[in-house]
Amino acid sequence: MNGYDAKIVGNFLQISSKSIQLPCVRFHIRWLRDHCRCVNCYNKETFQRKLTLLELPKDLAIVKHEINNEHLHLQWNDNHVSEFSILWLLQNNYEYSELKGNNLEKILWSGDVQVSNFVGVNRDDFMSKDDVARKVVASLYQYGVAFVHQVDPTEADTEVVVRRLFPIQRTLFGDMWTFSDVMAHSDTAYTTSALGAHNDNTYFYNAAGLQILHCIEHTGGGGETLLIDGFNMVNNLRKDNIECYKRLTNRNVSSEYIESGYHYTAEGPVVRLKKDTDELEQIRFNIYDRSPVKIPENDVENYYDDMKLMSSYIKDPKCELWIKLQPGTVLFFDNWRIFHGRASYTGHRVMSGCYVSRDDWLSKARTMNLI
Repeated sequence: MNGYDAKIVGNFLQISSKSIQLPCVRFHIRWLRDHCRCVNCYNKETFQRKLTLLELPKDLAIVKHEINNEHLHLQWNDNHVSEFSILWLLQNNYEYSELKGNNLEKILWSGDVQVSNFVGVNRDDFMSKDDVARKVVASLYQYGVAFVHQVDPTEADTEVVVRRLFPIQRTLFGDMWTFSDVMAHSDTAYTTSALGAHNDNTYFYNAAGLQILHCIEHTGGGGETLLIDGFNMVNNLRKDNIECYKRLTNRNVSSEYIESGYHYTAEGPVVRLKKDTDELEQIRFNIYDRSPVKIPENDVENYYDDMKLMSSYIKDPKCELWIKLQPGTVLFFDNWRIFHGRASYTGHRVMSGCYVSRDDWLSKARTMNLI
C-alpha cells in the first residue's frame, strides 16, 4: 500500500501523505523536469547534470503519474519518463528541506557546561576507527568543540591528526603554524598578552571554518584558553534587544590584516544569518582587526552602542569556559560559531595549529551522513 497520493493542480504536482505527520507539498512541473534523474538527464557516476536549461522544454505537461513503493513515476507530453523517490523529493523541497533526515541539532551551551559534554577521544582510536572520527565531527557540528588526546606534542603529529579528517586551509600563515611570543607576524597572538574573545579571519571573505590548536610546550604559568558559544550569546542578546540584533545582522563592518607584503580586507555583518531564515550561520567579531569605520553618520551612534553591548555580552563570565590546554591535547573548534581567547602567560609557550575551510569540514560531515 502506498502512503502517498499525487494530483496535478495547475502547474504543480501535489503530493499528500495518508499520514497526518506530513502536510501537502507541491512541486512545479518545470522543477520536476529539471531535476529528472534518468540517464539522459543526469550522470550518476559524476553526480552532475546532463540536461541544460536550453534543452528544458517550455510547454511541459504531465500526462500520467503514479506512486508505487514510495516512488513517483511521471510520463511527460514529449514521451519522456521520470522517476523520483518520495523521500528525495521531500528532502529537496524548498519548504520541507528540514525533512532531510539529519537528526543532529546544534546544542547551545554556557560557561557552566561540562567539558565532558564535548567529544574527547584518544589519538589511536581516532586514527584507526571511523566511528570514533565520526563522533569528533558530530561534536563539532553540535557543540562547535571537540578534542583529540594523547597526540605527540609536535607540529608533525598535530598535522597527521588533522589530515585524518580534513585538508588544511593555506593562508599567509602557511599550512601548519607553530608560534610563541616571537613576532613572526603582525598579530597579537604572537605575544604573551591576554587575548579577548574573538573569531579569526574576519578580514577574509571566506573565514576558516575550523581552527585547530595544540599547546605543544609551556614552561610557565597562565595561558588558559577561553571558549564561548557565540550562537548562545547572540541568542541571549536577541531576546534582550531585538533592534540591536537586527542592526548587527544588517550592517556591514570591515576588518583588515596588514603586514609587509599583505593587506587583506573584508566586510560583512557581525552576525550573519542563513538566507531567508533566522538561523545563525556566522559571527564575525574581532576587536583587534577592525578597520577604519566607514558607515553613514546617522548610524555611528547605533554602531558604537551595538558593538559595546555585544562586547558586554561576550565579557559576561556566565558565558565563559576556561580550559588549560596541555601538551598532547588537540582542540578543534568552529570558528564561525565559537569565540576563543587566552589569558596572559609567563615563561615559554609554544602553540601549533592550522585552519580548515568551512566547505571542507561540512563536506566531511555530509559524507558521514551527519547533516
